[in-house]
Amino acid sequence: MAKTEKDEKLFCANCKNCLVIKVLVPNKAGTYLLRLKCSAGVWQKKLGNEKLHKFFTAARRMMDDCDFYDAMGDLETYIKDLRKMLPAQDEFYKEGAAIAREGGESTGEDDEDDD
Repeated sequence: MAKTEKDEKLFCANCKNCLVIKVLVPNKAGTYLLRLKCSAGVWQKKLGNEKLHKFFTAARRMMDDCDFYDAMGDLETYIKDLRKMLPAQDEFYKEGAAIAREGGESTGEDDEDDD
């Protein structure tokens, strides 16, 4: 079990088990949202279903301890950079098109993610 010092939390975003996945938006062809998933299955709903978190909340996902935590690198630098780079709200993405915020306005940036 990964243990932390007193008052120190484990940031899920710095764990190898934290994955960013695409979730298709129903009734909007080619449109998707980015979500976070724990590949170790730690994030569960009360009924046992898998819990997905919104991508823009990645820097907020923390745990006191986790049996599956596998750190990827320097935590302080990574989280600081991550907070700067994450969007401020949920965004819709369209295959091969500009990124659109939840309100519908475009950021004008191309989506060049080669997943």
